[in-house]
Amino acid sequence: IEKGRTEWVVSATQKGRTEYTKVILAVTDEVGLTDITDMQLTLYPVPVRQMLHIKTSLQVRYAEIISSYGVRVSTIDLTGGHRSVDMAGLAPGSYILRLYTAEGVVNRSFIKAE
Repeated sequence: IEKGRTEWVVSATQKGRTEYTKVILAVTDEVGLTDITDMQLTLYPVPVRQMLHIKTSLQVRYAEIISSYGVRVSTIDLTGGHRSVDMAGLAPGSYILRLYTAEGVVNRSFIKAE
């Protein structure tokens, strides 16, 4: 989202009656997450069956695995330089690996195969 102001008019109709609400989004400052996501980060193999390997130059503190329903499935401590995560216990499906780093938070999606 870029700096600036955007306005929308939202309508909702219930029992034949329509109500309108003006929604205003004012962005006053851009967040630096774009810089973080552009940094080198590779997950492999994808799809993963057992071990998901993380290749990055970021200083990773810990990671979370988030299900496609938005539920945190697991939290993994990665401060010891560990860059492999065992995924064998996960059900097949789509997930997000959320890395918490010294630079910020990075999200990457991956698929867990059977």
